[in-house]
Amino acid sequence: MKIAHIIWGLDTGGAETMLVDIINIQVRTEIVTLLVVNDLVNETLLTKIDRRCKVRLFKRKVGSKSLVPWLKINFFLWRYRPEIVHFHLEGMRKMISCPGKKVFTIHNIHTSGKEYGQYDALYAISDAVKKRTKTQGYESVTIWNGIHSEDIKIKKDVPHRKKDFCRFVCVGRLYTAHKGQDVLIDALIVLRGEKILNYHVDIIGDGEDRIRLETMIADAGLSEQVSLLGSKDRKYIYNYLCDYDLFVLPSRSEGFGLTLAEAMCAKVPVVTSDLEGPMEVIGGGRLGLHFKSEDAEDLARLLAAYIENGPDEKMVDAAWKYAKENFDVKRVAARYVEEYKKVLGNEK
Repeated sequence: MKIAHIIWGLDTGGAETMLVDIINIQVRTEIVTLLVVNDLVNETLLTKIDRRCKVRLFKRKVGSKSLVPWLKINFFLWRYRPEIVHFHLEGMRKMISCPGKKVFTIHNIHTSGKEYGQYDALYAISDAVKKRTKTQGYESVTIWNGIHSEDIKIKKDVPHRKKDFCRFVCVGRLYTAHKGQDVLIDALIVLRGEKILNYHVDIIGDGEDRIRLETMIADAGLSEQVSLLGSKDRKYIYNYLCDYDLFVLPSRSEGFGLTLAEAMCAKVPVVTSDLEGPMEVIGGGRLGLHFKSEDAEDLARLLAAYIENGPDEKMVDAAWKYAKENFDVKRVAARYVEEYKKVLGNEK
């Protein structure tokens, strides 16, 4: 099968990293090409793409009104003649005219839906996104995001024990409107008011709200309790997640919650806001702790209880097994190929 994936840029976001993972598995059995429209390309991520995948960089300037890059893209696609053109992120479909069935992965609940009617199939990264898509008038197929579960180092000090000092970790882009790191800091302010200081939080990630978060931490007198570690690559995260006692996802908006699945595979207990996507990852609440989204006091209550009582060992073990069985990237890549065949009318 000839597949062409097309995306705006190849930065280090979740959609981009996920796409590279899928390509590297699909290329083992299919003919795969990646088209990157804009000149936003992370060289490290680019080097991780299997050489069997042909990569075409069109280097369009962000915001450019020129039609030249689009003419080049369409010319390439007409020559390549893919059977499947898989779009990632909205805004490109109206500029593409070429052979092949057009499919689209909906990576978040904020996608407008304006282009949905122009695709032969829609894929949602979670049932929460699928539900949102249905309210927009369109049906979609849920294909969960995936992780390299076998590459994640597993926590060794099992069974988990109550500790005098706890290490918490939060991983995500420093964009509080979606990722909610400020909610976590507000929860820590509540703990400080209760004289609970026997913990440390590492916040991994970078983004536009770094200075704001640094200011919040300093103003709250939490510099001894919180460290902003900056961006770390996946190898680092997969190696060191297991060193933490609790993973915290305080998001205000989240279509899925891939970092939750990674923590679960590391046998690290998790706590998340009660958004539909993350709740799906933790099996509706049976595989992790959850608090009311944006409610810092509710999060503080869970953190204090964890510090006092430690984790639920049975929950952690069940979460590990569930993540290994359901979120491995090999399963995800295979599902996409199965769905492509359905679109092409070749279902076996």
